[in-house]
Amino acid sequence: MKELELKFLEIDKASLVEKLQERGARLTVDSVLRTVYFDTVNGDFKRKNELFRLRTFGDKIELCRKVNMRLEDGCKVHDELEVHVSDFDKIVELLETLGYVQAIYFEKRRTEYVLEDGTKFEIDEFPGVPVFLEIEALDAARIEELVLEFDLSQYETTPATGQEVLKEKYGVDMVGLKF
Repeated sequence: MKELELKFLEIDKASLVEKLQERGARLTVDSVLRTVYFDTVNGDFKRKNELFRLRTFGDKIELCRKVNMRLEDGCKVHDELEVHVSDFDKIVELLETLGYVQAIYFEKRRTEYVLEDGTKFEIDEFPGVPVFLEIEALDAARIEELVLEFDLSQYETTPATGQEVLKEKYGVDMVGLKF
């Protein structure tokens, strides 16, 4: 599945949540996410700018692989394959027995709202860092519409990963961040 996303930095969470609720968006996640990025011993995924991740959010556990990362219309795009699993610790153990290593572990608080068309508003909070928003939509035109509809043009945007935003903008290393 193709995924297109853009981040909005240092947002006013309360104001955005109010607008999302007025618009009828559905709250789908409000929890701390535990995330482990895996790689090969040789760092093949990092070198190829790919991602292999296991994470929990709410009562869900998701294993995800992202490849073919690229920029389109100022947004980050990648091909994603994701599957839900039932036991976080057993999957970690399984992946390690297959030779994968834990490259990064971190936690963040996520509040996610979904519009009726499936567009996701993912509000992420990390310890000691201003709140940011990631919009996931089918195309850049939809994101442009939402920028106007939700008055988001005042915020700095970036297609960078969360790890890149934390490191480059705030000087924070994501590795080991916990709530």
